[in-house]
Amino acid sequence: MNREIANSLSGYFEVLYKLNVDIISLCGLKEYDQFGFYSGKIFDVIQNIPRIIPYKYCKSKKIYYIAKGDGLIEFEYALPFIKTDYETIFKKHYSFIVKVQKIRNKYEHKIHGAKHIATDYGNYILFGFIFEMLKEETKETKDNNEKAENPIEICAGEMLSFIKDINALFSKIQNEVKQYVFKNNNSALYYDRILRVDFMEFNEIYESKLLTSIGKIMQPF
Repeated sequence: MNREIANSLSGYFEVLYKLNVDIISLCGLKEYDQFGFYSGKIFDVIQNIPRIIPYKYCKSKKIYYIAKGDGLIEFEYALPFIKTDYETIFKKHYSFIVKVQKIRNKYEHKIHGAKHIATDYGNYILFGFIFEMLKEETKETKDNNEKAENPIEICAGEMLSFIKDINALFSKIQNEVKQYVFKNNNSALYYDRILRVDFMEFNEIYESKLLTSIGKIMQPF
C-alpha cells in the first residue's frame, strides 16, 4: 500500500457504499411501494455493479473474464490478493454477473431496451426484479413478430450473495489502508472518510433479522 493507491480508492469505495445502501433499501420493498421509484433504484444497482468488478468480454470465446490491469487490479503489485479474490468472486457469481451485464448493455444502448416489468416479493424472498429485453427491430424480427428476448430475473438471494463477497474483498483493502495510515502516522479527513465504515458492517446488516425493517427505514417517507 502506498499513497498513490490509497488516494485512488475513494471513487470505488463511494460506488460500493451507494450500492450497499441501494440494495438494503430494496430489501424493504413491499407491495404498496411505488413501482417507479424501485424501477429506478434497481437500474442504479445494475449500472454500478460492473464499476466495482473489472471484467471484459471475449468475442471469440463468447465469455466474460477478469481483465488484467483493469480497475483496482492495476495495483496488484501492492495488493497481491486482489486478482485472485476477484477471480474467485467472478467464477462463483458468473451467471449473476452475465445477467447484470445483459441488462446494463441494453439499458445503456437504449434506455427502453431493458424494461422492468414486474417485482416479486413475499415471505420467502426479499425481492425479485423481472426485466423484459427488447430486441433490435429488423426485417427478420418484424416478419416473425419477435418483440422481446426471454425475460431476465434478478433475485435477492443471488444479489446479496454477490455483494457480501465484494464487501469482504473491499474490507481487506480497507485493512491495508489502515495499516498504511498507522505505519506512516497519517491523519487526514480523506482517510477518516474512506475508513469510516468497514464494508463488513454491511454484511452484518444483510445477515440480521432486522434487514427488511432497516430497508424500510431507509426509504423516503
